[in-house]
Amino acid sequence: MEFLKKVPLILFIVFLIFACYNYTLENKRVYEVYSVSEEVEQGSDILPNRLLSEVIEQEDGLAMDWKPIKRKNSFNEELQYYTPENVVIEEDAIRLVAKREALEDRAYTSALVKSREAYLYGYFEFVVTPPKGTGLFPAIWLLPLEDKSLPEIDIFEMIGSEPYEFSGVIHFEEGGKQKRDFFTYTVPPKEKYKVALKWTPEKLSWYIDDQVVFETSLGVPQEHMYILMNLAVGGKWPGPPNEETIFPSTFCIEGINLEPQHSKLRE
Repeated sequence: MEFLKKVPLILFIVFLIFACYNYTLENKRVYEVYSVSEEVEQGSDILPNRLLSEVIEQEDGLAMDWKPIKRKNSFNEELQYYTPENVVIEEDAIRLVAKREALEDRAYTSALVKSREAYLYGYFEFVVTPPKGTGLFPAIWLLPLEDKSLPEIDIFEMIGSEPYEFSGVIHFEEGGKQKRDFFTYTVPPKEKYKVALKWTPEKLSWYIDDQVVFETSLGVPQEHMYILMNLAVGGKWPGPPNEETIFPSTFCIEGINLEPQHSKLRE
């Protein structure tokens, strides 16, 4: 009889224990859901550490400034298919690689990058290691932010069969006619060269290894322009590669120093 009198009390204590446990479990579940919800909400602006490190590796440094381009269509009877796979963007250098490989109806693949910003006036400097070989055509140039072909500034051009002849050109339109002013400069044989353009409202000045080699006031652009860097294969000027042209060939650009007076994002 004494035990039976205690049964209600025991049951009440068990009920309290169960209720407390259930309350604790439910609160834990609510807290966990809240925590996950908060993390997802933060993820819209702040990536988890693992993903953030991956983005930093992919987009840090030069990758922030240059966009690899895929393009089949070419100009001047060029032979390449530009693919992003042929672009290597490192922390301090961009390597544009031309390969003798078939892609669709093209016999060669190569690389082209565009700046993510467009610029108006300033100083633009690059250290280049140009490839040698018949049919190779590395270049650094500018086109208008507006979708048109002129004006065009060629900061650096050469062809692989004449690796020590550097050229720079300003293409422009005047009086309904296309005109140009340009130079060709013979450089000493060495591995790397510093090429640069100083662009003011009045004048264009080209530098090679810190020396002014050409200046002109003709056709100076007065609009934002973006930069392209590419390694073309074939075309009217260099002609097709021959059996002595080495593939893969690489156009390396490093020491990139862009000091525009004005800039705006292209995208």
